[in-house]
Amino acid sequence: MNKESESLPPLKLVLIGGFCNQDDELKVKQLRRLDDLGVQDVEFKINIPFDELKNYLSQGTISLHTIWNQHFGIVECMATGTIVLISDSGGPKLDIVVPHQGEKTGFLAESEEDCAETMTCILSRSAEQRLQIRNSAHASTSRSSDRV
Repeated sequence: MNKESESLPPLKLVLIGGFCNQDDELKVKQLRRLDDLGVQDVEFKINIPFDELKNYLSQGTISLHTIWNQHFGIVECMATGTIVLISDSGGPKLDIVVPHQGEKTGFLAESEEDCAETMTCILSRSAEQRLQIRNSAHASTSRSSDRV
């Protein structure tokens, strides 16, 4: 742990998603063992209703989207006001988390280490700096609206 991450407030990780198959269910069972490894303040929300999902997203700080080369759900996270941290790949990199009117709309990560460093960077920013990113990201989602 570095000095920067030691000064961060306590965090809670909420893992939200759905089961597409038995492999997904097995992965969640494995992740639930995190308590056994000493990782605390983790909640699992599986197959929750859309309204509940929106509520979690509107209260969150960072949406970590780890699926490589996949963009589903990222724009929704940006629209609800979380700062997105996504895989540095495919469509997300090319057309979703791109500057909007010259302003940052989110972050890309290539590795687990990069992801951890970027989370620390996001959480270390001032509330005003994070709000600027949220506002730019939210404004950028207009290009994906039903009207467009």
